[in-house]
Amino acid sequence: MDSIQGRLRIAAGQFAPARGCIDENMRYHEMLIESAASAGVNLIFFPELSLTGYEPEMAEEVALADESCLHPLQVLSDRYDMTIIVGAPLHVKDGKPAIGACVISSKRPVFCYRKIYLHPGESDYFSAGDTECVFKERSFNVGIAICA
Repeated sequence: MDSIQGRLRIAAGQFAPARGCIDENMRYHEMLIESAASAGVNLIFFPELSLTGYEPEMAEEVALADESCLHPLQVLSDRYDMTIIVGAPLHVKDGKPAIGACVISSKRPVFCYRKIYLHPGESDYFSAGDTECVFKERSFNVGIAICA
């Protein structure tokens, strides 16, 4: 691996999400990913609940039951060899949804981290995760934590 291949170029994708509108918010994600790719970014993070907006009272309604809605991001990840981390409420069997960070990496399965430490009031709408998340990106260990 040459020295450029092993480097991380990191970006934060920031925008004001539309309340509960995954399709519209997905378009913003796609625009920011395209822009980041043109700058040579290979790891982009989006904020907590970026696909739905931070709308706890809507969490049950908009929680992702599976990763199928993330397919457009997987296509971009594969095209640009970029890891994309997006926020969304995640369906939890027999429980409240979790605040999640979905990790979409080129030619790898999607996996999701669930926020462990909930802020006061979040436990009214969300369940807490119980597993830390560290993954290998190029030659680096990357850890995920979620905070409002």
